Order: sequence, then structure tokens, then C-alpha cells
Amino acid sequence: MVDCKPRSTPLEAKMMMTSNTTPLDDPSYFRGLVGSLQYLTLTHPDISYSVNFVSQFMNSPTIVHLQMAHHILRYVKGTIDVGLHFTSHTTLDFFAFSDADWAGCPTT
Repeated sequence: MVDCKPRSTPLEAKMMMTSNTTPLDDPSYFRGLVGSLQYLTLTHPDISYSVNFVSQFMNSPTIVHLQMAHHILRYVKGTIDVGLHFTSHTTLDFFAFSDADWAGCPTT
């Protein structure tokens, strides 16, 4: 996938899951790829949701699931210089923001 075209999003917003439900002959490649993507989420938190979604199909992956994993790789290629960069001189101070009123939703 070195010469693939980069993508601007980790996954399509409304991806159709029923286009090709052919199971993979050897799911070990898919499992290894998704496992590697899970480690990448430590420095690229923007792909966390997509990788978690794809990892739910580790038991019986199909060609569509492999295409989704490849889509994430294409996104990573386009955003290779974006992410959290840790150096040996980092103080690791972490600042966070929390929306205390749950975005104003009356039911939650």
C-alpha cells in the first residue's frame, strides 16, 4: 500500500456493509493488520473509533472488513505527519476539557 492514494477520512460516514460478505480465506492477515492499527491509536487518537469498529469483526472478517482496514491505512498515509509526538524531553503534562452539561441534552 506504499503507492496508494491517501484518504481524508478514516472511514466512510455511511458505509454499506452488505456489498461483499465473502469471508476471508486466511483471516490472520486481517487480524495482524488490525492489531497493528490498535497500537497506532496510541499516537493517532483520531483513528480510535474506526479501528475499534473494524476490530469488532476479528472473529469472522469479510472482504468488506479488509477494505475498511485498508481505508484506514490510506487515511494514515495522508496524515502521517499528524499525531501526538512524544520525545525524551516531554513533560507529559496532560490538560483535558469536559463538557459538564452533556452538551445540553435533556435526556442524558
